[in-house]
Amino acid sequence: MSYRVIFAPQANRDLVDLWVESDHQAEFTQAVDQFVRDLEEEPGQVGESRATSRRVALRWPVGIAFQIDDAAQQVTIYQLWTFARRGP
Repeated sequence: MSYRVIFAPQANRDLVDLWVESDHQAEFTQAVDQFVRDLEEEPGQVGESRATSRRVALRWPVGIAFQIDDAAQQVTIYQLWTFARRGP
């Protein structure tokens, strides 16, 4: 079963703004592409649940917040953000 992944308007703006501002554009693009592929295949296995039916997932250097609509076989990404890699 394949899900359709869409970006909410704010997430679409976040995507563009964060990519332009990123010092790691290639990694950012790879992370978002992998999120989309994973969400298309098995969205319930991506990230962890939050309040209501929302979920969050992290893949350096980007995090996403999304919601799954099983009845419509659709995933909506509604927020993206970047984060620094932790380490020494």
